[in-house]
Amino acid sequence: MRLNTGALPSMKVLLPRLRWWACQSYEVLGPLPLLIAGLWLVLLVYLCGQLRPELYANSLRLQSVHQQLAVPLPISTPEEEHVLNALSVTEYQQVKALFAILKKHGLEARESRYQLLSDNTDAQSEQLILDIPLTGDYLRLQAALREMSGTLPLQFESLAMARTSPASTQLTMSLRVTLTGEIR
Repeated sequence: MRLNTGALPSMKVLLPRLRWWACQSYEVLGPLPLLIAGLWLVLLVYLCGQLRPELYANSLRLQSVHQQLAVPLPISTPEEEHVLNALSVTEYQQVKALFAILKKHGLEARESRYQLLSDNTDAQSEQLILDIPLTGDYLRLQAALREMSGTLPLQFESLAMARTSPASTQLTMSLRVTLTGEIR
């Protein structure tokens, strides 16, 4: 098959016109557009030659990871023990009520630490020990402790207090409480 080259000017005529147009543009615009076009060309070559294959390989790895995550893992024995030792509904409600009382009296409870202890003599008797760092006023703490002792089955193990500054009434406190667990 033969192309109709009669409609297109020949290369002998086209190349000099293209060269003349490039030189004319360079004189009018200067070297800055040429440098910008060259930078874009280098970035395009880098994107197509270097980054595109890496992006494709990363998408394949991501798909394989998603496929691996879709398969559920079996529960191991330490996790089964942890599920059995988790807080019961009653203990969770007691802890929630304890923090509600502290919040109601204007005491700020930061993070807390939980520890579940079981009796050696009776395997079904468990105690939940809470270490709660608090900040607030002494009078508010006293009212919260009174309400907690009247409404919740707990024992106060220890209470440590310190002032944040000598002129302030704010106290930094550490409260240790033991909740008696239910028989499971």
